[in-house]
Amino acid sequence: MFFKLIVLQASVLLGLLGSASALCIASPVSVRLPPTFDNGLSTLTWLIPPIGWDFGYWFQTNSSSPNTFQRNLQYSSVPLNPLHPIGPRTDLSSFQTVGNATVYTSYGIDSPLAPGFVAAYNYTGTGILGKATDFLEVLAWGTDCHGVGYRVSHSTFTAFTQTPASVDVLSRSKRGPDATTLTKIQHALIALGNAEITALASALGPALQDSGRDGLPRVESCDDACQTNENLLPLLGGA
Repeated sequence: MFFKLIVLQASVLLGLLGSASALCIASPVSVRLPPTFDNGLSTLTWLIPPIGWDFGYWFQTNSSSPNTFQRNLQYSSVPLNPLHPIGPRTDLSSFQTVGNATVYTSYGIDSPLAPGFVAAYNYTGTGILGKATDFLEVLAWGTDCHGVGYRVSHSTFTAFTQTPASVDVLSRSKRGPDATTLTKIQHALIALGNAEITALASALGPALQDSGRDGLPRVESCDDACQTNENLLPLLGGA
């Protein structure tokens, strides 16, 4: 009887430890509408990210507008002037296409919108993308169950490249936010009650991240040649 009791106690303890390890300890999910939709009113109740929180390197893991020919999109952003982190910042994307190992880059500048529009930027491409402009607005940010940072943004329609408006999820990890956190984000965006954001959030799906860039160096800087964006000519029909 004594032996059976010890075994039972051990089993219960292991079960409790297993349950604890399975807990999702993520940051609270706080979302807002794009501030250009409501003049920043929803930002009043939104948890504002610390300055510089989203600088550095990211992986696009989910999007409402997954590009079927694009894969392994990675993103880097740093302030143009390190002494002025709330000023203009770089917007450097790099990606591959399906069936092609070439890593393409796309570069532009994100300039902060008017005061009161926190974590909202006016994107302008450089070089051959000089006429490409849109608004880029952070809708949510935090850490998932694994303590990995994520950022959710809304991009408006880009007329020059005919790129549709989208909601995109970026993660510090290639695997992206865990399913529980991603579902909470999606539901919270839909609960905002805006027709456009509801449609985009409902359409969120995986963005292709495979092994194509494993072992390759991260693309974190863009020299003068890179800033012409001419490497994109083959994809834009220029070659």
